[in-house]
Amino acid sequence: MFRPPAQSPQWSNGRFVNQLPTEAGSLRSIGEVAPRYLRRHKQAGKPGGQIPVVPYIPNPTKASGVEITWLGHAGFVVELEGIRLVLDPMLGHRPSPVRFAGPARLHAPPVEPSGLVGADAVILSHDHYDHLDAYTIHVLACLDTRFICPIGVGPVLKRLGVPVAHITELDWYEHTLVGHIRIDCLPARHFSGRSLLGRDRTLWASYGLTGQGNIIYFGGDSGIQREAWGHIKQTLGPIDYALMPIGAYDPAWHDIHCDATEAVAGFDLLGAKAMIPCHWATFDLALHGWAHPALMLEAEADASQLPVLWPQVGEKVTDVHQPIARWWQPLVNAYNQGAR
Repeated sequence: MFRPPAQSPQWSNGRFVNQLPTEAGSLRSIGEVAPRYLRRHKQAGKPGGQIPVVPYIPNPTKASGVEITWLGHAGFVVELEGIRLVLDPMLGHRPSPVRFAGPARLHAPPVEPSGLVGADAVILSHDHYDHLDAYTIHVLACLDTRFICPIGVGPVLKRLGVPVAHITELDWYEHTLVGHIRIDCLPARHFSGRSLLGRDRTLWASYGLTGQGNIIYFGGDSGIQREAWGHIKQTLGPIDYALMPIGAYDPAWHDIHCDATEAVAGFDLLGAKAMIPCHWATFDLALHGWAHPALMLEAEADASQLPVLWPQVGEKVTDVHQPIARWWQPLVNAYNQGAR
């Protein structure tokens, strides 16, 4: 197994020292971004109609091959050779520490957390509220399943009711097994924290899911990381599906989220057979229009004949060549196309 000379960010004074650059494009102050929000049209972050949702009903028998179901935002259920894995499930109403504030869901969840019974493991990329949702985790903690997360996220899960014996923490380039499926914790270019005072005290990650005949890459939440994606390709081998984040980007925080062009660059570096886009459509988390990530990815994919699959929320993907309609096209309008 290839192992590059890379490691997680350095731990110093109780937090991970984030090596994000400081030039233009790095995280900027709220005071700089807030006026742009005030000038933004109120419909920009919304779809031009109702987002279609396919109710997710777990198979009574787990798929022996590959079955990938998008739960919305960055959440997935992956059935891989008889093992059911749940990735970054966010089924709550708001990605927020409080119930009364924060961006509300733009579509209904395709399943309630209790409907994910039978999961062999829940895999979490980091501790942000749009990826680690307290409501969802509280319910899943009662389903007697295992939780796999980056270093430092374990105590968060414990506070939400997950038994310590069910938690596995991993550093970058460490791995664990769920049945015969190898779970590799891999780099991402991001940050962490569930409060203003708790920044970067836990690690963030992407993952490789490797079975006997299938490999899936889950991008989690990341800015562009060309060198790391090259290492990940060598670590995992021939990837079948790359689940790539394409939304919630802005020049003010360019280093931590990919836009569609950068996601395509990552997809090319990973050398995967097919891309499933995620981290868009469910919540309004940036200044770009609701449809802009999809329109940008559509243009990139059509120009280069890239194999992009566009499942509806709750729709199951079982083949890299599966014909899937671009469900979001009727929801594009004059307000939600813009970059910011």
